[in-house]
Amino acid sequence: MDAYMVLFRLVAQRDGSESAIRLLDRAVKTEPNFLNGHLQLGQLLVQQDKTDEAITSFESVLRVPPTEAVVLGMVPSPNVFRNQLYYQAASWLAWLYLDTNNDPDRALQAVKAVKRYRPADAHLLDTEGLIFLKQGEYKKARELLGQTSKELGTPTTLYHLAKAHFALGQWAESAQCLQRALAGDASFSDRAAATKLLSQTQAKMANQADRSEP
Repeated sequence: MDAYMVLFRLVAQRDGSESAIRLLDRAVKTEPNFLNGHLQLGQLLVQQDKTDEAITSFESVLRVPPTEAVVLGMVPSPNVFRNQLYYQAASWLAWLYLDTNNDPDRALQAVKAVKRYRPADAHLLDTEGLIFLKQGEYKKARELLGQTSKELGTPTTLYHLAKAHFALGQWAESAQCLQRALAGDASFSDRAAATKLLSQTQAKMANQADRSEP
């Protein structure tokens, strides 16, 4: 497997993703328990928008029993590194199940799988918050997304928190989050959606103000 990984890096640099995908596919067929191979294959497939195939690769990682896993990597220790590979695969699955397959229940199962390997980081908690939002668990979503927006403070996490506030009818809080998100990074990928949500939020606030007038 070491030879495969060396060759993979050379092929990826010289010939690009397609050749690297073919090489990794051959590697995991030769050794089905090769965690690095399945994970890197899945990541390359995501880059090419081949999400169904990527999901299959990430699922293959989680099907390998820890005692039978073939892993290349020792830092900080072989078992910890192995668990990091499981964590990454399950994190990818949680996002793809939610974002691509629109399957929040399955995404939540992937999140639970992630947490078996190490405590969830802020990015995973952001995904979990979006899962709760999709499931209609708005208060749970607000709690998690509030936590991640404080920790990460990115326009994306602020936008996600704004969606939770909006779902709960908290227009002022939603507007505040959206204004902060839109004032940030110009390359913010959800800028158009956030701008639209801000208009909707401001309309709700104006309607609420009209109703409160004598």
